[in-house]
Amino acid sequence: MYTGVVAARGDRLQFDQLIAVLRETMEQFPDRRTGQNTHDSMSDVAFSAFSVFFMQSPLFLDFQRQMGRSKGRHNAGSLFGVTEVPSDNHIRSLLDVVPPESLYSVFDEITEQLIGNGITGCVESHHKLGELEQLSLSEWIGKERRTIVYQWIDDVPIRSSEDALLVGWV
Repeated sequence: MYTGVVAARGDRLQFDQLIAVLRETMEQFPDRRTGQNTHDSMSDVAFSAFSVFFMQSPLFLDFQRQMGRSKGRHNAGSLFGVTEVPSDNHIRSLLDVVPPESLYSVFDEITEQLIGNGITGCVESHHKLGELEQLSLSEWIGKERRTIVYQWIDDVPIRSSEDALLVGWV
């Protein structure tokens, strides 16, 4: 769990500082691998998964692997510090066992920083609205049952004003 404090310069949170908070937390994820099969760090695996959502492209990792082979470097490394991009199956097998609670401390820290920097509308609204909506989907993969839980909240004002943009958070 992350225990440090994100430094802010002026009224902006810095991307590299947020990435550092995530990396420190991801390095503490449970790792069920044993023996010699541990060359990918848990933070590389987790950031590879995160990058797909950040870039909003399901093909992002394939492109990064190809770029790494042809150019010797890739954007996943430049943006997130990933040294080697693992396969999709490897990512799933390692991250499926990581409980979502492992990231709660990151959200708490970022929320504190947002409030400290005056960006409070969405944070306050989330607490006022109470429980998030939730959908659980289960499927069998071989002999293992896999459950995916989606949580969201709709129509949250991005800041505390009458004319604030309403957004949805997943």
